[in-house]
Amino acid sequence: MAKKWADRYRVAGPAGMGELARGEFFFSACVVGPAGMGDLLCRLLFLPRCTSCSTGRRIVVLCFTGRWGSHRIGWHLYLSGSAVGNVLRRYRVLFLLHIDKATGLLVRRPKPVCYEHEHPGDLVHVDIKKLGRIPDGGGHWVMSSQQGQSNRKSTRPGYAFLYHVVEDHWRLVYSEILGDQRKETVAVFWERARAFFAEYGITVLCVITDNGSCYRSHAFRDALDGSVKHKFTHPYRPQTNRKVKKFNRTLATEWTYAHPYQSESKHATTHQA
Repeated sequence: MAKKWADRYRVAGPAGMGELARGEFFFSACVVGPAGMGDLLCRLLFLPRCTSCSTGRRIVVLCFTGRWGSHRIGWHLYLSGSAVGNVLRRYRVLFLLHIDKATGLLVRRPKPVCYEHEHPGDLVHVDIKKLGRIPDGGGHWVMSSQQGQSNRKSTRPGYAFLYHVVEDHWRLVYSEILGDQRKETVAVFWERARAFFAEYGITVLCVITDNGSCYRSHAFRDALDGSVKHKFTHPYRPQTNRKVKKFNRTLATEWTYAHPYQSESKHATTHQA
């Protein structure tokens, strides 16, 4: 403590203003009392870890045009998610929850009722997403609209079906791309998904699906083996199966329509990655 006051006297003297020797690049000291040995006010001359204005503008552009969240922007710009969040708050950028995904304009939405089961395996969400296969050479995203339609009609690639199972507590996902959504295919898929969760020590107790005929079949009921409770969503209320629907939308943004693919094989390879 005595050394601290002695150093302050050597720098500031008995009266006047000066800068502390050990912090001359970061702090400026001014005398509050009549003498130099009075209380000093330390103020940061600059913030050494403050995000630059150019980086801040890039963050705002990515958030507004790409509808990206703070963690994804931070991964893209090699920043922490908290630093990106501070920049977005500094520029008063609207939260993604409060804007329309298509236009970026402010919309009013009711606050969703979020829930999460206490233990892993208490509930899993199952859903199937139907997608058109990409013909060899690409579709209208790679070619012109007319050439893409002609290529699709000549090759007739058909459709692919994305099967998803999302665990409610851990958000652990099991996904496959299959060729149809028949009841036998759904039953076999569920057996593989159940074995996948068992590898992580998760025992599935309840499954929630929509009211599709494949889920109401005897084949799927037999695959549940009576030990798994089966719940159905309310008619015309996909929000009941919100977690897997949200995963479908994220997958569409991050994978399905993220890049123009020239073949279905390349499209499926990125899904497996």
